[in-house]
This record gives sequence, structure tokens and C-alpha cells, in this order.
Amino acid sequence: MAGKSLLFDLDPCGNDVDTAVHVNKCRKEYAPFVVNCICRKFFLDECPTISLKHYFFSCVSIVFMSDSDDYSYIEWCFNGAAAVLPLPLCELLFFPVLYCEHWFLFVVDLKQKMFLFLDSYFSKDDDYSVLTRRKLIPRFCHAWDMFVGSNVDFQHFKIAYPGVPKQSNTVDCGVFVIKFMEIWHFGADLRKDFSAEDIPNIRIQIVNDLLMSEHNKADIVVVTNFHGQ
Repeated sequence: MAGKSLLFDLDPCGNDVDTAVHVNKCRKEYAPFVVNCICRKFFLDECPTISLKHYFFSCVSIVFMSDSDDYSYIEWCFNGAAAVLPLPLCELLFFPVLYCEHWFLFVVDLKQKMFLFLDSYFSKDDDYSVLTRRKLIPRFCHAWDMFVGSNVDFQHFKIAYPGVPKQSNTVDCGVFVIKFMEIWHFGADLRKDFSAEDIPNIRIQIVNDLLMSEHNKADIVVVTNFHGQ
């Protein structure tokens, strides 16, 4: 399959990605692309006006976790989401975060008034978790004040680290985050829904969901006929 690629219309930037073999291996350089494709797919599959959810690309969290004062990309993302459903009307905002080569999910639950961190490796009291939440929450609130402006009292939001299944290695965090985004709802115990043993099958599910999506405009013959080549 060398030299062949599939174009996912799921990616608004129109980037190319190597075929499903590379997606399935979840190579580090493609991990953000895959996560962002999934965010785009969830947005297209689940009408925000019905689901009351918004899924944001990982690039947003890169800005949140940086020291940059340039919030222009976040403004663009927030405005784009608001054009479909204003953010104050949402119940859940999902932000996949890649920081120091580790993925976790930051969820703003506007209905339950909570900041949630779903992490398949670190726990609440780990230095990594303390650092990331101290960075994410204030910078998210700052972006909200600048670009949304709705009067939400984030100071009284609770912070929680729900029980989630834990990874058994150091490379599966991105797959866990994708699954978290897919099935999380308030009060869920995701440890009852899947475990590290399910990750190989979940990888296959992710590839199939992307390739077979009605939003994938590429010719998938190269994959369906792979064994015949």
C-alpha cells in the first residue's frame, strides 16, 4: 500500500492520511489527525442541535496548554461551533488534549456545572493532572469570556476525574480518548463498558467507522481489495 492514500472529507483542511494500516497502528504523527477526524465525524453524525454536544479539534487544547496570548484559532473554532448551536445552549463540550505525548479528554459539562477529566493513565493527584487542569480551566474560562460572553459562573463548577478504564501500556491513550468521546455521558462508569483488552478491536472499529462513513468521499476500493493486490 506504499504510495497510496485516502482523503477523508471528514477533515476540513483536506489533508491526506496514509491508508488504514497506518491509522490502525496509530502512529504518533497521525494521532492528532485521527482524533480530529473522529471529532469531525461525531459533529456530522450527531446534529449538535439534537445532541447538545460540541467536539473541538485537539488544536484548541494546544492553545489552552500553551503560554500564547493568540486566541485567534479558538475564536474561529468557537464561532464556527456557535453558528450551528450557540455554546451556552450546549450540555457538553469535548476537548481532546495532547500534552507531553499523552492524550486525555477535557469535558466541560455546562448542564451539571462540572469540569471533567477523563484520563486512562494519570490520576487526579498526579503532578501531570494538577498541572494540566491548572492550565486548562483558567484559559478555557478566559476564551469563553472573550468569545462567548454568556454569564456562566465557572468559579463554582466542580472538578472531577470519573472512573475510567486504564491503559496497560504507554501508547493507547489516544484510542481511549476516542472511545471516551463516543460513549461518555454524565454518571457513566466507563469501566463497565470496555477495558484495555478491548483496545485492539476498538482500533479496528475506529478504522472501519472512518473508512465506511458516509462522509468519507474517498474511494475505499484500495482497502476493500487490499488482500487481492
